[in-house]
Parts: sequence; structure tokens; C-alpha cells
Amino acid sequence: ARALREARGGLLDWDDVESYRRLDPGNAKMRGLVSDVLDVGAWRLAWLPPALPYLEPAGAYAEPALRSFTKRLVFSAWAVVPKAIAVVLSYEAERRAVEATRGARRGSYSADRQTPLLQLRMDGERAAGMPVLGLLYPSVALAALGDPLAVARAVGTAFPVPRDAVLDEVRSRLREALTALPDGDPAVGSGPDQRWYWAAPVLLDRLRAGGDQRAFEHELAVWLAAGRPEAGRGLAAHVEALRAVRAEELGPRPDDLVDVLAHAAVGGPAVCALRALSRVCGGARVLADADVRGYASIVADGLRSLFNRPELMAVLRGEEGAEESYWRLVLDHGVDGALQAVLDEYAHVLLESEGLQDADARTRAERVAQRMDEALTIRTPSNAVDELRPHEAGFEMERHTVRTHFAARFGRARAEDQTVVRETHVQTAFNSPFWPFVLASTSVGQEGLDFHTYSHAVVHWNLPANPVDLEQREGRVHRYKGHAVRKNVAREHADAAFHATVDDPWFAMFLAAADARDEGASDIVPCWVFPGEAAIERYVPAMPLSSEMRRYHRLQRTVGAYRLVVGQPRQEDLLKYVGTGADVEWMRMDLSPALQRAVPRTEGSSGRRVRPRSDNSGHV
Repeated sequence: ARALREARGGLLDWDDVESYRRLDPGNAKMRGLVSDVLDVGAWRLAWLPPALPYLEPAGAYAEPALRSFTKRLVFSAWAVVPKAIAVVLSYEAERRAVEATRGARRGSYSADRQTPLLQLRMDGERAAGMPVLGLLYPSVALAALGDPLAVARAVGTAFPVPRDAVLDEVRSRLREALTALPDGDPAVGSGPDQRWYWAAPVLLDRLRAGGDQRAFEHELAVWLAAGRPEAGRGLAAHVEALRAVRAEELGPRPDDLVDVLAHAAVGGPAVCALRALSRVCGGARVLADADVRGYASIVADGLRSLFNRPELMAVLRGEEGAEESYWRLVLDHGVDGALQAVLDEYAHVLLESEGLQDADARTRAERVAQRMDEALTIRTPSNAVDELRPHEAGFEMERHTVRTHFAARFGRARAEDQTVVRETHVQTAFNSPFWPFVLASTSVGQEGLDFHTYSHAVVHWNLPANPVDLEQREGRVHRYKGHAVRKNVAREHADAAFHATVDDPWFAMFLAAADARDEGASDIVPCWVFPGEAAIERYVPAMPLSSEMRRYHRLQRTVGAYRLVVGQPRQEDLLKYVGTGADVEWMRMDLSPALQRAVPRTEGSSGRRVRPRSDNSGHV
């Protein structure tokens, strides 16, 4: 008890957590991680910015430090570190979101679980959440009229195109399309009829699809209820209201109808999901396919779960948007954060990671939608925190729970089936553009697992004992079509996506990158290695002049020796091993396939010179 009283200042005070007070991270390494991830504003993002935005992002997504942000993969030899990182970073992210929303007024951490704002609410027997159902409805008309990729190609000269130019073009197209519908009966109601916001896309689809549209409306409740047993009566009532709507029964249109529909067409969850699935399932010809639309509604419901998280509700509502309807804030966020480009990139990655290249369109849509939904609806468990309170006779311990969502831990000492399933879900979520943005693991995560899809930064909380473990750790994020590779390919070959005639812009960009590679380059270019600004980032939070710094310098030298032995010397590692200025070319071994090696030039040979190129595996 005496020791506890003397160490009181270094222990967690739960009263501070309850009041959302700022906590000292507790050590220099944790402070460095907080500064690197949270101080740049990553807690304001619902997803990572896309490598190729079609229109200019806005808000937090437009800030330079966040446009280039990548997820952090942390490795530690200490079992307590992953839990500590998950708790401290998640609490601090939530605290900052709450503080941004309420200013000086703070609530209680334990009681501060807001009611989800995107609900299919019932007012007696009346469906009162129809705008929310509108977010889940995959409109074929809006998908065709407001595709930001197609519109950007039509109005711009290069990506990203100014957002106002894209939105203005979509508004123009919508005004023309809406001329086919009545203006609304002034005798209905006492003012603008708010039903137009969700009814207009349905009515436009009926004009386009006729009987097929009616069949899809009938099945919509089945699709949305898949895997959601809690949907119940509210979902059925809302879908019935959607099926019953008639254009001639609506009152006057709201003045901002076109603007709201434009944001829904460009950044609406269901519409963006429908286009993303169509890109990898056959393009525009499958937009009206009932199965593709159904799976798009499942992805949209997953996005609804994302936006219903208290942390993101706080971020979106903020002081500036607190008075606006939350479903409109969701549409604005989808436009600001280039949601369409995010889902297109994610769908392309999933198509290959799930091995769906030879699958039919329905199987592709089903598997891609399932993975997206799994990543969006992950429920990371709360972590137990024990508070020790000393008193005269000794001390007492009280257990609390802390929510972990922004950061998560991977790997536990136990090997129960439930734990294995949960870790698989955590890996799926980390390999998505959505939260968590930080994953902390012990050595269990450093071999045989892929974490590269949206991360190219590794934090070595503790240095490994040998170069093999160092290579294994960093190999988790240096893999096929990793985040760094896609960023560099998009920066170099965005023009291929702009002028592409294929449905998937990422297929076009990688095809262009493969065609443009140097003669003699191996097949690892461009999918495994591609030069550019993005690189595998190595963070070693070691104190200056510490023994850990000496270990790190020795480890750098042994990495060079290790790579030399296996025939994969990286220039910077090799020089650290043999010393600068040494002639090391005689030690180089070329293990690439013989047919891919550069052929020496002969008199009269054509083609460009083979020039040395660095890859994306350089370290910062």
C-alpha cells in the first residue's frame, strides 16, 4: 500500500477517464506514437484517404499530413504493450472527438454512449426513418448520373478534378432527369414535402427499370435483414413505405432537392457501394442486376454501422454541423472523403486477395460485399483496466472497461477458437481503409500474415533480437500491391485511369505500369515493387545515447549481412555493412528469372537504356 501511495502519480485515475480529461501517455514511446498518429488529426477520418481521389477531397481529407497517412503496425516483445497502445490511443481519439463536439462541456465516459443516429425509427405505426433507408437504397439512376469517375473524366483534365465542377455537372444531369417526374401537388401538406429526398431515387429507378425495379423493392427487406436479425418490424415498415410511394401523391419539391440528390449520387453509401461492386463485376451492365444491388445494400448497412459509432458521430456533428440532420452530414462526409474512390480501391484489392479473378459476377459481388461488411461491423472488445486505490489498511482494486476502436491489439496468450476468430476479424478490419488505424502485436503477428493492404509503416516498440525477425516484421507490409505500391502507381499512372476504357480504374493503372517498366525489369515490378514517394517506413522509438540505439546500429549492419547471404542486398543496408566507398558490385547476386534479365545492348539494337531504379522498400 505504501508503494502504491508513493507511485500514485504514475497510476491511472479513473475519475480523469470518467471526465474525459487529458491523460499523460505515461512514457516517451507512447507520447511519440500519440504525436505521430493523433496529433496530425487521424482521429477525424472515418477511412483512409484514397490513393487516387477522383475529385478534390475536402475537410480533414484535404490536409497534406492526412492525405499521405498510412496505418501503423506496431510490434513489441512485451505482452502488455499491445493492450496499453489499444487503450491509450483509443481513449485519446474518443476524448478528442468529444472535446471537438462539446467544447468545454464534457460528459461521463461510462455513460456517454449516444443512441445511434441512423436508425429506422418508428413513430407509432409510421416509419419515421425514411431518409436513413435512403442511405441504404442502391439507386441505379443516381449511380449512373452521379458517378464521380465518369463525371471527372467528362469535365476535367486530370485527377483530382475540382469538386465544384463535378457536383455542378451532377446537378445539371439530375435537373434534366427530374423533368420526367411531376413537380409535386401544392395541395399536399403545408410546405415542401420532405419525402422527395428518399422517394426521388426510387421514382427515377421505376422509370428506368420498370418491373425489375418493382421486384427489387419487394426483395430489399430480405437483403437488408440478411445477418441482421434485430432489423425486425421497423425495417419491414420502412421498406413497405418505400414500395407504396407514388409521384402523384407527393407535395411540392424542397428547394434544395437537386443539391441533396447530387451529394447522394456522388457520396451516398449505397450508391457508392453499387458502383464499386459493379467495377469488379462487369461495369455499367450489372448496375441494375438485383444481386449486385442487394449486396450493395449490405455494404451500405455496414457503412451505417460505421457512422453510428459514437466516436464518428461526434466527429461528424462537431460544432459547425451540430444543427444539421445527421444523414445529410453522412452524405457530405462521403463527398469530402471521396468515398467512391475509397470503395473502388478496396474492391480491387479484395478481388485479388480473395482469389476471385476467375469467379462469376454474383460470386464476386457476394464475397467482396461480405468482406467489406465484416470490416465495417467489427466489434472490438473492451479491455479491462484495474484501478488500484491505496488506503490506510492497504488497497482496493476496481475493474473498469475501456473501449478500443481507433487502435486494436492482435494476438493473445490464449489459443481458444473464439480468440482465433476475433483475431481474424481484427486482421480483416486492419486490412481495410476503415478503423482501426493502429494495430499492436507481439511476435505472433510477425510471420506469415498480411497487413500491407492499408499500411506501409512499422513501429518497432522493441527491437528484435536478429535480422531475420526484423525482415519478417517489415515483410508484413511489403507485399503484393501494398499501400505504398498503390500510392506510387496512382501518382505515376493516374492518366491511365482517366482515359481508361475498362471498368476498373486500378486494373488500368497497373496495366499501364507494367507496360512502362524498364526493359529487363523482373515481374515483381509493378505489383511488388514500384518507385515513388511512398516507402516502407521504419520507426524505432529509441532514446538517444541509449543501449537500444547501439543495438539498432548493430542490427542495421547485420541486416546487410543477412541480405547479402540470401542474395537480396539493398543498397543502403549493404553499405552499412561493408562501409561507404567500398566496391561492393562484385558481391551482387541476381536471383531473378533468367529470361527477365537485361540483355546487353548490341550495335543497332533499339529501345531505351536500362536505368537503375530504386524500389519502394526504402526506409524512413
